[in-house]
Amino acid sequence: MLLGTLRRAASAGCDKGTNMVSNPEARLRLENEALRRRYLATVATVTSEALSRWCSEGRIFAVEVEGEARAPAFQFAGGAPRPEIAQVLSALPRDQRNGWPAAFWFASPSGFLGCAPQQALDDPSRVGEVVRLAGQVGRAIG
Repeated sequence: MLLGTLRRAASAGCDKGTNMVSNPEARLRLENEALRRRYLATVATVTSEALSRWCSEGRIFAVEVEGEARAPAFQFAGGAPRPEIAQVLSALPRDQRNGWPAAFWFASPSGFLGCAPQQALDDPSRVGEVVRLAGQVGRAIG
């Protein structure tokens, strides 16, 4: 519904010949909404009880969207939490282990890794690098 509203709002900035949104602000809103929807895709087999339990156990993190807890899909394999997520979460500072702080950390590109942490975790040989990086969050450099 929100995406439809954004598309209608952006239509005034749409180039009719190419069907591309030419208004930069409207285009950014559309792109952000599409990225947010992909990022917040949930695993259909996960119940809210399991999600809550896994979050409280530190196995995954969740973000609140429109009053509902959502767990980014990259944290799961075969409908269960990926074990490396818990390793990374436990290395992060306590105030960054859940919610949007965790989501932004996992999704933000890292110069140390050459990609976002969630992407680096796709290679099992890089889990240690990601855990080390998480352990450095909030520490003074120098």
